[in-house]
Amino acid sequence: MTDTHAHLELPADFKGQVIRPGETGYDEGRAVINGMIDRRPALIIRPTGAADIIAAVNLARDNGMPVGIRCGAHSVAGNGVTDGGIQIDLSSLKGVRVDPGNKRAWANAGVLWGEYDRETQLHASPHRAGGSRPRASAASPQAAVTAGCHLSTD
Repeated sequence: MTDTHAHLELPADFKGQVIRPGETGYDEGRAVINGMIDRRPALIIRPTGAADIIAAVNLARDNGMPVGIRCGAHSVAGNGVTDGGIQIDLSSLKGVRVDPGNKRAWANAGVLWGEYDRETQLHASPHRAGGSRPRASAASPQAAVTAGCHLSTD
């Protein structure tokens, strides 16, 4: 397979992982829960933090490429994967911070509901995934800068 995007390079200080078509992990990295979605990004980028995310977004912008943001790979519509663009896979960005006094919790973009529940239940937090379900958005402007989600309940 010829890589038509071989010229795409991230800055030397990029700390994350870059997976190109044909490399180990590419097919697994682009797969989503809906097997009917078969999109093929030019690059899969797994950042380690905000600086890597900014570098990935800049690479896409500078090359006029679409960006897909993947967190848990459970989008039925496959919105986290793009054809021919840059897929930024945030699934390794784990971490939950709970402020029990103010009944607030913050989760990084790669946190799954079970992981979130486990951490918040330690503090008897009302932010459980059942019942009044929190909303999560990894595609918010803050996510692109802080690599985190903002969760809230009604």
